Amino acid sequence: ENNTSKYYTNSSIEFLSYPADQYFQFSSYFEGVNNSSPILHNSKRIIFALHRDDFVKAKKSLVEVEKKLTKMQKEFGVNRLNKEGAYKACVEEYVEAIMFYLVLTGEKIDKIKNINLFLESYIGGICDLTGELARRTVNLVAQGKIKQVANVKKVVEDIMVELVEFDTTGYLRTKYDQ
Repeated sequence: ENNTSKYYTNSSIEFLSYPADQYFQFSSYFEGVNNSSPILHNSKRIIFALHRDDFVKAKKSLVEVEKKLTKMQKEFGVNRLNKEGAYKACVEEYVEAIMFYLVLTGEKIDKIKNINLFLESYIGGICDLTGELARRTVNLVAQGKIKQVANVKKVVEDIMVELVEFDTTGYLRTKYDQ
Protein backbone atom coordinates (compact mmCIF):
# COMPACT_ATOMS: atom_id res chain seq x y z
CA GLU A 1 0.00 0.00 0.00
CA ASN A 2 1.23 3.50 -0.80
CA ASN A 3 1.45 5.43 2.50
CA THR A 4 2.33 8.74 0.91
CA SER A 5 -1.34 9.51 0.33
CA LYS A 6 -1.75 9.88 4.12
CA TYR A 7 0.72 12.71 4.23
CA TYR A 8 0.36 14.44 0.91
CA THR A 9 -2.80 15.61 -0.74
CA ASN A 10 -3.20 16.73 -4.29
CA SER A 11 -3.52 20.30 -3.05
CA SER A 12 -0.09 20.19 -1.41
CA ILE A 13 1.60 19.46 -4.75
CA GLU A 14 -0.88 21.18 -6.99
CA PHE A 15 1.79 23.29 -8.63
CA LEU A 16 3.16 20.15 -10.29
CA SER A 17 0.05 19.99 -12.42
CA TYR A 18 0.68 23.43 -13.94
CA PRO A 19 1.69 23.43 -17.59
CA ALA A 20 5.45 23.74 -18.04
CA ASP A 21 5.23 27.19 -19.63
CA GLN A 22 3.33 28.50 -16.60
CA TYR A 23 5.93 27.02 -14.24
CA PHE A 24 8.72 28.76 -16.14
CA GLN A 25 6.72 31.98 -16.05
CA PHE A 26 6.57 31.72 -12.23
CA SER A 27 10.25 30.79 -12.12
CA SER A 28 11.35 33.80 -14.15
CA TYR A 29 9.08 36.06 -12.11
CA PHE A 30 10.69 34.98 -8.84
CA GLU A 31 14.07 35.49 -10.44
CA GLY A 32 13.03 39.08 -11.09
CA VAL A 33 11.80 39.61 -7.57
CA ASN A 34 15.04 38.14 -6.22
CA ASN A 35 16.89 40.87 -8.12
CA SER A 36 15.28 43.38 -5.75
CA SER A 37 17.54 42.57 -2.83
CA PRO A 38 20.82 43.65 -4.47
CA ILE A 39 19.13 46.85 -5.66
CA LEU A 40 17.97 47.60 -2.12
CA HIS A 41 21.45 47.00 -0.69
CA ASN A 42 23.12 49.05 -3.42
CA SER A 43 20.72 51.91 -2.71
CA LYS A 44 21.71 51.75 0.96
CA ARG A 45 25.37 51.83 -0.06
CA ILE A 46 24.67 54.93 -2.15
CA ILE A 47 23.18 56.65 0.89
CA PHE A 48 26.20 55.77 3.02
CA ALA A 49 28.57 56.97 0.27
CA LEU A 50 26.70 60.28 0.28
CA HIS A 51 27.10 60.57 4.05
CA ARG A 52 30.84 60.29 3.41
CA ASP A 53 30.58 62.89 0.60
CA ASP A 54 31.67 60.31 -1.99
CA PHE A 55 29.54 61.74 -4.79
CA VAL A 56 31.48 60.02 -7.58
CA LYS A 57 30.85 56.56 -6.14
CA ALA A 58 27.22 57.44 -5.39
CA LYS A 59 26.55 58.67 -8.95
CA LYS A 60 28.18 55.62 -10.51
CA SER A 61 26.11 53.31 -8.30
CA LEU A 62 22.91 55.24 -9.06
CA VAL A 63 23.47 54.66 -12.78
CA GLU A 64 23.98 50.92 -12.16
CA VAL A 65 20.83 50.68 -10.02
CA GLU A 66 18.80 52.54 -12.65
CA LYS A 67 19.97 50.10 -15.33
CA LYS A 68 18.93 47.12 -13.19
CA LEU A 69 15.54 48.65 -12.38
CA THR A 70 14.90 49.50 -16.03
CA LYS A 71 15.77 45.95 -17.06
CA MET A 72 13.47 44.47 -14.40
CA GLN A 73 10.60 46.74 -15.40
CA LYS A 74 10.97 45.86 -19.09
CA GLU A 75 11.20 42.16 -18.34
CA PHE A 76 8.38 41.81 -15.80
CA GLY A 77 6.27 44.97 -16.05
CA VAL A 78 5.86 47.64 -13.40
CA ASN A 79 2.32 46.69 -12.39
CA ARG A 80 3.29 43.09 -11.83
CA LEU A 81 6.44 43.96 -9.89
CA ASN A 82 4.66 46.52 -7.72
CA LYS A 83 2.59 43.72 -6.18
CA GLU A 84 5.72 42.32 -4.54
CA GLY A 85 6.97 43.63 -1.21
CA ALA A 86 10.63 43.04 -2.04
CA TYR A 87 10.35 45.12 -5.19
CA LYS A 88 8.42 47.90 -3.45
CA ALA A 89 11.08 48.06 -0.73
CA CYS A 90 13.92 48.30 -3.23
CA VAL A 91 12.33 51.09 -5.30
CA GLU A 92 11.49 53.02 -2.14
CA GLU A 93 15.14 52.77 -1.06
CA TYR A 94 16.19 53.84 -4.56
CA VAL A 95 13.92 56.90 -4.36
CA GLU A 96 15.44 57.77 -0.99
CA ALA A 97 18.96 57.41 -2.40
CA ILE A 98 18.41 59.45 -5.55
CA MET A 99 16.53 62.19 -3.70
CA PHE A 100 19.31 62.37 -1.10
CA TYR A 101 21.79 62.72 -3.96
CA LEU A 102 19.71 65.49 -5.55
CA VAL A 103 19.44 67.42 -2.29
CA LEU A 104 23.16 67.17 -1.52
CA THR A 105 24.15 68.21 -5.04
CA GLY A 106 21.80 71.20 -4.94
CA GLU A 107 19.43 69.83 -7.56
CA LYS A 108 15.66 70.01 -7.43
CA ILE A 109 13.69 67.12 -5.96
CA ASP A 110 11.65 66.11 -8.98
CA LYS A 111 10.03 63.20 -10.77
CA ILE A 112 12.42 60.42 -11.67
CA LYS A 113 12.27 60.23 -15.45
CA ASN A 114 14.05 56.97 -16.28
CA ILE A 115 12.11 54.66 -13.96
CA ASN A 116 8.34 54.10 -13.73
CA LEU A 117 7.33 54.49 -10.10
CA PHE A 118 4.06 54.52 -8.20
CA LEU A 119 3.23 57.52 -6.01
CA GLU A 120 3.51 55.35 -2.89
CA SER A 121 7.18 54.69 -3.72
CA TYR A 122 7.88 58.39 -4.05
CA ILE A 123 6.15 59.32 -0.81
CA GLY A 124 7.75 56.47 1.13
CA GLY A 125 11.22 57.28 -0.18
CA ILE A 126 10.84 60.99 0.48
CA CYS A 127 9.59 60.34 4.01
CA ASP A 128 12.75 58.29 4.60
CA LEU A 129 14.82 61.04 3.01
CA THR A 130 13.96 63.33 5.92
CA GLY A 131 15.58 60.82 8.28
CA GLU A 132 18.77 60.81 6.21
CA LEU A 133 18.76 64.58 6.24
CA ALA A 134 18.43 64.53 10.04
CA ARG A 135 21.46 62.21 10.17
CA ARG A 136 23.25 64.60 7.84
CA THR A 137 22.64 67.48 10.26
CA VAL A 138 24.15 65.47 13.11
CA ASN A 139 27.24 64.85 10.99
CA LEU A 140 27.43 68.53 10.03
CA VAL A 141 27.22 69.61 13.67
CA ALA A 142 29.94 67.11 14.59
CA GLN A 143 32.12 68.62 11.85
CA GLY A 144 31.42 72.15 13.10
CA LYS A 145 29.54 73.13 9.92
CA ILE A 146 26.69 74.87 11.72
CA LYS A 147 25.74 77.17 8.82
CA GLN A 148 24.98 74.18 6.60
CA VAL A 149 22.61 72.78 9.23
CA ALA A 150 20.21 75.67 8.61
CA ASN A 151 20.17 74.83 4.90
CA VAL A 152 19.31 71.18 5.58
CA LYS A 153 16.65 72.21 8.10
CA LYS A 154 15.03 74.39 5.42
CA VAL A 155 14.97 71.46 2.95
CA VAL A 156 13.31 69.21 5.54
CA GLU A 157 10.73 71.89 6.32
CA ASP A 158 9.96 72.31 2.61
CA ILE A 159 9.54 68.55 2.23
CA MET A 160 7.25 68.33 5.24
CA VAL A 161 5.08 71.19 3.93
CA GLU A 162 4.57 69.23 0.71
CA LEU A 163 4.05 65.85 2.37
CA VAL A 164 1.38 67.15 4.74
CA GLU A 165 -0.78 67.89 1.69
CA PHE A 166 -1.06 64.17 1.00
CA ASP A 167 -3.73 62.65 3.18
CA THR A 168 -1.70 59.54 3.89
CA THR A 169 -3.05 56.55 5.76
CA GLY A 170 -1.73 53.17 6.84
CA TYR A 171 1.87 52.40 5.95
CA LEU A 172 2.62 55.84 4.50
CA ARG A 173 1.10 57.62 7.49
CA THR A 174 3.44 55.68 9.77
CA LYS A 175 6.43 56.63 7.62
CA TYR A 176 5.36 60.26 7.60
CA ASP A 177 5.01 60.34 11.38
CA GLN A 178 8.45 58.87 11.90
